[in-house]
Amino acid sequence: MKTLLVDAGNSSIKWATLKEGELSAHRSRFYKDEMPQQIFEDIVAPYQNTIDGIIIVSVLDDSFRQAVESFCKKKSIRLEFITSTREKNGLRNAYNEPEKLGADRFVAMLGARYLYPDSAFISVDVGTATTIDAVTANGQHLGGLILPGSSLCRESLLKNTALLEKWSSTNQASQPELFSSETTQAITSASLLGLAGAIEYITTKMKQSAKISSQQPVRSIICGGGAEMILSYLESDFDYHPNLLMIGLQAIAQHKKDNNAQQ
Repeated sequence: MKTLLVDAGNSSIKWATLKEGELSAHRSRFYKDEMPQQIFEDIVAPYQNTIDGIIIVSVLDDSFRQAVESFCKKKSIRLEFITSTREKNGLRNAYNEPEKLGADRFVAMLGARYLYPDSAFISVDVGTATTIDAVTANGQHLGGLILPGSSLCRESLLKNTALLEKWSSTNQASQPELFSSETTQAITSASLLGLAGAIEYITTKMKQSAKISSQQPVRSIICGGGAEMILSYLESDFDYHPNLLMIGLQAIAQHKKDNNAQQ
C-alpha cells in the first residue's frame, strides 16, 4: 500500500505517493477559481482504494482542514495533519509555543535534516511569504525570520499608492532592470532584487552568528514556488530542493514506519 503525501500551499496543492521508501513523481495543481477542498477531493479520488492513509501539511485556514477531515472520515481514510511540535525526528523547535511555528516551516526543516542529517543548515522557503530558519548540526532550531515574497511586495505597493496603481500596467518585467525606466518595471525589479538582497544578507548574518558559525559546513537550502526565479540573483551557493516539503513529509512517514516496526 502507498501513503499519499499532500502539501497544501497558498496558491496550489502538491502531492506524491510514498511506497516502500520511494517517492513517486510530484504533481501540482493551482487553485485558480476552484476551492482547495474540492481540488483535494479530486486528487484523492484515484488513490482512495490503494492508499493506507494521507499525511498533509497545510497553510490554509480551518475551513479547509474541517472539510478535509470530514471527507476522509466519510471515506474511512486515515488522515494525519502535520502541526509543529516541540520535537520531531530529532528536530527541536525554538518557539516557546511550538504550535505557533508555521507547519510548512517545520516540515521544510524536517526535509532539510533528512537530506543533510549531519550538517547545520539555513532553510529558505520562497513563496507568498519568504521564511528563513537556522538549525544546528544536532537538530536545534535557532529560530528564523519571515518577510514578504516579491509578488506580495509589488502588489502591496501598487495597492496602497494611488498614483502607482494608476500608472501600473498588467505586464510584469520578464527580467529585473537595475535602471528601470517604467514605473511597474521599477517596482517589479526592486521587489525581486530586494528579496534576493534580503536573503543574501540574512543568511550571511546567520552564518556569522556565534550560534552556528563554528558548525561547518553550514548549508544554505532553498525551496518554494519562487525559489527557481530568485536563484539567478543570489551570489552565494544554495542547494535547490523544489520539493523540500514533500521530502519532509516523506521523513515523517518513514520515521513513523520505522518506529512501528520496532514495537
